Order: sequence, then structure tokens, then C-alpha cells
Amino acid sequence: MTRKGEQYYRLSTIRDGSGRGRGTLQYDYGLSQNLSATVNLVSLPLEQDGVLMQHNYMAGGLTGYWNALLASVTMIDDSESGSALAFDLQTRFGSTTLGFKHIQLNGFESEEYQPSTQQVSHSSQIQLNTAIPQTWLPRIPVTLSYQREEYENGDELEQIMNMLSMSARGVAVTNEVTHQQLTGQQATANGNSGLAAV
Repeated sequence: MTRKGEQYYRLSTIRDGSGRGRGTLQYDYGLSQNLSATVNLVSLPLEQDGVLMQHNYMAGGLTGYWNALLASVTMIDDSESGSALAFDLQTRFGSTTLGFKHIQLNGFESEEYQPSTQQVSHSSQIQLNTAIPQTWLPRIPVTLSYQREEYENGDELEQIMNMLSMSARGVAVTNEVTHQQLTGQQATANGNSGLAAV
């Protein structure tokens, strides 16, 4: 959020190891105590079928908050593909946060939504972040999320993810379980555990 009457801008340009350039211009302005506006211009190369194309994105959005509710809406247009409309809601109850994201795509292509035979038309996600209080065990952060993607051909992908993490005496432990179901295919479940020194 940007305070009322304040404005900020950021300009950056970089090149990757192949000499491909990308640029970003971001402008933020505080419209009121609880509402701010953002305009983004982004130019970057995307490869499709072995051909490199420079995509130029223009995005405009509003972000506002009321009590414990934070909400934003963003409209994105691409010079080489289509457009996208994204909504984001987030609220907090004590140490627990609950978020909802939804994006509607109209032939839109980006680094996240690459061109493919199964183009995403809608994507929604609900995510809960909380923690099991410390007892004889350390505090255990918990993440639970549900994501649903709908493709232009009518197929749907549903994914449920649960992650637990714990850190004690310089050691961090994580455990993640993901369940996926794609239209017309058998459901799959995968688990991933990690151990690291911190």
C-alpha cells in the first residue's frame, strides 16, 4: 500500500546470459488512506516453437484494505497475446492468514502461463497459513491450499497441498504432501520431505 498523496516509481533493465533484454517500469500512487493504484509496464522475451518474441505487458491495478481485509484487482494486456484479470483477497485472524486468488485468462501468455496445447482459462486458489502452538514440540507452521485450473479444452486440474515445517536446534524439517486430479486421468499423490541446517 502507498500512503495517500505519495508516489513512487521504479525503472529497471537487465539482460540474461543469452543477451535477451527485459525492462520494467512501475508507478505507485496513494489515492486515499485505504486505496492505492499501480501501473506496470514490462517487456520481456518469450520463446514459442523455437521463435523468440518480445512481449510488452501493460498492467493497471487497485489495492485497498478495510480492517483485516486486503484486496486487489489487476488488469493485464499483452501486445503479442491476450489479456488477464486477476483478483486477490487476504485476511488475518490472529496468527492465521486466509487468502483467495483468481485469474481469468483470455489467450494470455507469460512466463508463468506458457503457450501449450492445454491453455489455462481460469485458475483459483485458496490458501490457509497457520501454526500449531509450541508445546513440548517447537511451533509448527502449517500451510493448506486448494487450487483449481480450468483449461480451454474443458479439462480441469485440482490440486490439494499440505505442508508442515519445524525448526529446532539449528535443524529445519519440512514435509509436503500433494494430491492432484486431472480430468480423465487417475488421481496421484506425492510426498516430499526435507532436512536442512539453519
